[in-house]
This record gives sequence, structure tokens and C-alpha cells, in this order.
Amino acid sequence: MTTLIRAKTIFTLDGEDHLYQPGFIVIENNRITEVGQSEQLDPSRHFDSTIDLPDRLLMPGLINAHTHSPMVLFRGMAEGHSLFTFDGWFNIVRVVEQVMEPDMLSAGVTVSCAEMIRTGTTCFADQYFWMDHIVPQVRKSKMRAVLCYGIVELGEKSARDRELHSAGSFLESVQGDPLITGWLGPHAFFVDNSEDAIKWKRTAPA
Repeated sequence: MTTLIRAKTIFTLDGEDHLYQPGFIVIENNRITEVGQSEQLDPSRHFDSTIDLPDRLLMPGLINAHTHSPMVLFRGMAEGHSLFTFDGWFNIVRVVEQVMEPDMLSAGVTVSCAEMIRTGTTCFADQYFWMDHIVPQVRKSKMRAVLCYGIVELGEKSARDRELHSAGSFLESVQGDPLITGWLGPHAFFVDNSEDAIKWKRTAPA
């Protein structure tokens, strides 16, 4: 199955930042096999389907390197408050998080993924609580993601042991996933974790 896509501009973002105006892309069996200037394409070639985008720019998908996808649910709640202060953080974000339930996350993650896809993001790095409620929605979106189990242990050994066990189970659950990579990440030691938890994360085997 071969598909030809023709567009006004194709920006490759390769090592030499090739720009084709107008340009074409050939896709064979769901993989890009050719990119080039339209005038270089043999007009006699046959393709199973052709997509013409005369007014569009095509480029590689964007990567969101830092997000907390469920927190789209908090949008607008911090208006008038600075989240660069402990007062703003604890009296706004923490107040909401303390009444959250795991089942609330699915809707937020779904909205976040939809917004990222709509604006050209195809891969993101995420960290939050209840990661087992986040993974299914990310899989449905078909996006690539690096997902981090947000460890919260508040300096308590029993909580630390429980969290580390849950984090290990999470990492096992995404092993071999073609689109999702698991990651470990205790939240900041000055908020949710002791320095011991941070040290464990730094020395944990990959």
C-alpha cells in the first residue's frame, strides 16, 4: 500500500533542515520512504492513494517534554494566584488534588491528548499520580509517551515501600509497549518526598 502526499511546504527538520516548496512524501506500508521536491517526482509513477494539501505545511510532530496531563482539569482555577510561591501552590493546586479521585483522571488525560494531537504534538513526557488510570487513555490516543509514576511518600518508610513497589509494577506493565516508555520520578523532595526517596531513584537500576 503506497500513499503520495503533496503539500505546499515540507520542513524535514533533518540534520540540514531541508525545506521543500512544494514537496512530496511517499508512504509505503505506514512508513515514510521518500521526501523530496515535487518537480523531482516522476509523474508516471502509480500510487494506491494520493492526498493533496496545497495550502499546508508538513513537518515532524512536536514533543511536549514536560506535562501533567490530568491537570487540564484545573484550568482557570489558579487565575490571580502565582504558582511560583508555596502559598499559591498549596492553597490552589493542593486543595484540588486532595479531593481528587482516580476516576477523574481519564477525562483530563483524554482532553489533554486531544489538544496535543490537534496542535501537532505526537509525543509527550508525563508525570502524575494514579498512572494506571492514565496509561489506558494514552494508549487509546495512539500517541507516543514517556510516562512517569509520580512517587509520593512524605518521608514515611511504609509509604515509601508501597510506592516503590507500585512504581515497579507500573514499569513492568508497560515493558514492550511500542509507544509507551515507563519512567521513575519521585516528586520534589521539598513537597512530597524525603531525600532518601530521591537518592533511591538516582541509584535505581535502569
